Amino acid sequence: MSTLTHVENRLLLKVWLEEKNFHTFSNGVTIRHERQFDSFERRHTEPVQGTVVSAERIPEGAIVLFHHNSVHGVNELFNTGQLSGEEIASQIKLYSIPESECFAWKEPNGSWKPMRGFDFALRIFKPYTGIIEGVKPTKIKNTLWMQTGDFINMAVRTVIAADYTVIFREPTTGQESSLIRCRPYGDEKEKREEEVIAIDHKMTEQVLSGELLIGLSEDDCKPLKELACQ
Repeated sequence: MSTLTHVENRLLLKVWLEEKNFHTFSNGVTIRHERQFDSFERRHTEPVQGTVVSAERIPEGAIVLFHHNSVHGVNELFNTGQLSGEEIASQIKLYSIPESECFAWKEPNGSWKPMRGFDFALRIFKPYTGIIEGVKPTKIKNTLWMQTGDFINMAVRTVIAADYTVIFREPTTGQESSLIRCRPYGDEKEKREEEVIAIDHKMTEQVLSGELLIGLSEDDCKPLKELACQ
């Protein structure tokens, strides 16, 4: 049996289509968690992670996060002989996914790293300071706190809708997790514009001092110092 390898600008991945339909509690108990019936949001319901079979810069066996529309018949490989009968019965399939649709990767016991052309970030929020209790912070539009890359630890202004959230099942815990990715310098080949358009130094100081909060949403945002201690 011949061994398949990737082609230029694509990653060859094994994808378990049922990955998101399970959840593992902190005590190790795993339950089935159906997603297809409670949401029309494809980022929430569709598979977004796979295991590397062959890739140019990513080691075999690494986990990759990709776009929620990437698991599609256009990218699927059929009748390759690379999957066992048990894998096929378990809804594991083989896909050749464009690198431009792959956002992050990690080795099984490592930490997430951005794919080429991408960086990770958090959203920035202004806390409510009035007298009414229970008012949530307000998201500052088109701004991000960069966690990787050339703009790390800076508040930046972005184009509209630069912050795409990847919702996945964390391999080490089996629990739902999320990260935000953006394209700071765009993608010339894909004809995508630069998404970071300016550094906001005043806002950077406000985040560093704790005056502004950072996080994935208004429900989990915190001062930078508290996030750094987690």
